[in-house]
Amino acid sequence: ESSSQSAAMSCLGEDACVPCGESGDGDGDAADGVQGTLLLPGPESTEKAWATAFPLSALPSLPERRPGYYSEPCCGISVVTAFCVVLVGLTISRLGASNDGSTALVTTLRALIVTWAVVAALCVSYLLFGANDEIARSPATCYPVPQEVAQRLRNSASFEGIQNAQGPNGRTYCVRCLVWRPGSREGGPGHHCRTCNRCVTGFDHHCDVFGRCITNRNLPCFHALVFMLLAGVATTACSYALVTPRSALELAAPPRVLMGGALLT
Repeated sequence: ESSSQSAAMSCLGEDACVPCGESGDGDGDAADGVQGTLLLPGPESTEKAWATAFPLSALPSLPERRPGYYSEPCCGISVVTAFCVVLVGLTISRLGASNDGSTALVTTLRALIVTWAVVAALCVSYLLFGANDEIARSPATCYPVPQEVAQRLRNSASFEGIQNAQGPNGRTYCVRCLVWRPGSREGGPGHHCRTCNRCVTGFDHHCDVFGRCITNRNLPCFHALVFMLLAGVATTACSYALVTPRSALELAAPPRVLMGGALLT
């Protein structure tokens, strides 16, 4: 009997499976015999074999995001909005009180401060809603499932106490997201964020102001947002340093009227 089982396993080729549990002996009950017939795909099995054993739709749900994922963006939006309102307001107010509001300098500064504010708003939108290299579940990222994880999935057991599995080329398998994370040679290293509760590649840091992971993909946008703040401060400073406001007497003087071809004040 054992020789026939070995021959059957060898005929499976690359889709060979390994037993889920030890088969019962001659005195075992029927349940032990059934458990012994449950087979798991092996490390060399194809994605099709793994998808048959563990369909993506049947995997446990991804972990819930922490409250900070939803609350922290409110802080970021408030901070950026406050800076935009203050810097744009100060600049426009200063330029509006200048001697000549139509000069090239005044027009340029007004256009710049508005541009910085618009770009900052776009950067915030991308940081909150744009792609940040989260590792989505797919056949390429979920399979093959490490044997210890597969055993627990088959038995509907808890993953408590289980460690992330190590793979080739520095890859690691996250037992919370149930995905393979690439190594440093494959666009990694991967990282599981405790606030976002997702695995990402190219992790730089988690921004507590915007509540999002900063990765290689959105890091340029994050740097651009910081630059917008510096550019806005510089533009406001230039408006106060280079633009001469009208004097208090000019501001208080009544408007000129045209009477009989002469300007009167």
